[in-house]
Amino acid sequence: MEKILKFKCPKCGNDVLEEIMIEVITSTPIRKITVTDGGYEPDYDHSNAETLDGQVDRYQCSKCGFIVPVRNLEALAVTEYMEVSDACNS
Repeated sequence: MEKILKFKCPKCGNDVLEEIMIEVITSTPIRKITVTDGGYEPDYDHSNAETLDGQVDRYQCSKCGFIVPVRNLEALAVTEYMEVSDACNS
């Protein structure tokens, strides 16, 4: 049976986990560049951005920055920060 793991931050209660990566190559298309008195403002198309290579540095809460003390998903799955539910109840 498939299970779903959901993050719950012990510090602020937020349910969104971030994967922070290092040594990453990112490619983001630029649709246009607007020139203003203040400089240049590129119009990035973030929906078509690509991320290549890199390695996980840490997992953290997207709201308060609480760092989960693990370095991979397998270790994360068995921490007290993850709540388990059936896939059909998610």
